[in-house]
Amino acid sequence: MSKIFISHSSRNDQEAIAVKDWLVSNGWNDVFLDLDPKRGLAPGEHWQEALKAAAERCQAVLFLISKDWVGSRWCGLDAFMTRAAMLLIGAATLYLLGGGPGAAFAEARKSLPPGFVYLKDIDPTIVQDIRYATPFNFTGAPVPGYGAECVLLREVAIALKEAQDELRPQNLGLKVYDCYRPQRAVRAFVDWVKKPDAKGDERHYPRTPRADLVKLGYISAASNHSYGTAVDLTLIALPTERAQAARRNDYGACVAPKDEREPDESLDMGTGFDCFDLNSRNPALLGSSDAEAQKSAEKSELAAPPLEIQKDQRDRRLQLFALMKDHGFKGIGAEWWHYQYTRIPRPLKPQDFAIPAAEPRSDRSGRLRSGARPSS
Repeated sequence: MSKIFISHSSRNDQEAIAVKDWLVSNGWNDVFLDLDPKRGLAPGEHWQEALKAAAERCQAVLFLISKDWVGSRWCGLDAFMTRAAMLLIGAATLYLLGGGPGAAFAEARKSLPPGFVYLKDIDPTIVQDIRYATPFNFTGAPVPGYGAECVLLREVAIALKEAQDELRPQNLGLKVYDCYRPQRAVRAFVDWVKKPDAKGDERHYPRTPRADLVKLGYISAASNHSYGTAVDLTLIALPTERAQAARRNDYGACVAPKDEREPDESLDMGTGFDCFDLNSRNPALLGSSDAEAQKSAEKSELAAPPLEIQKDQRDRRLQLFALMKDHGFKGIGAEWWHYQYTRIPRPLKPQDFAIPAAEPRSDRSGRLRSGARPSS
């Protein structure tokens, strides 16, 4: 039984999804939203009867009031037929009306194109370390278009949450290094390769000539990250503390033993993140019959030599691959950390919007919550 029923106009679908995501990320897991593919209206279901039944079963109703809601006959029916105790969160109402304490919350959401979400709003337990928003990446400088937030298509973020849920009983979790990547950042990477005098951090490519990074496929003029479907990530042990020591410069190359590499709470995968080296290959795809993986392998000269990593490092890469595959992602041959989500049937276009900084979670929580939390 859903404890909270969200009543909204169909013209406010994106706002309803944003509010539902916020509720779930803050502990209200039992929410009915008709759009939800898992808990909403089922295909072919008689929607009037289903909505009436859902509203009568819930303990609280959240009305997202807007001009469209007020003018809707069916939204009025929501209010009339509800017999449950009602919760009216003022900030959510103001959020749709475009003023008052909910305005900043709305502005943060509106700054993302439709379909994109902040990963922290779907699962705040996934650790984020967005390296391209800092100087701690292969270019040695912050990358154009980056804010220190993971942004993804909503379906991709939900798939990561489900993977995180699967890991938790094993005392493991996910950590993401990169998510959506603006096209301007992709162009900046290619331009960086073409300018050999530009600053760079050779610890990310200690055995690979910088001039060959494009030819070998480590850097490309196009990226799946720009569609919001790709993510760079690793496994961590839980509980974990952020490796703040990573923000220093007295460490070794990405192929060095873990205690000599850049400090990182990641499990030891054999190399660091963004290590442009043959030892970064994904063992699950070596010798793969998959045509795309094989093409990637040939382009990156992955046929030789064999991986020079320990068995436990190989096993962790294979564990990550199996987890991601089960949740709809596919890897690439050259990089053990890179995965692309494959279960979005609609056509997508690469994006170039800059990644905005999300409001601090405590601030967003305080602004949205003005009513009592329902019992669970």
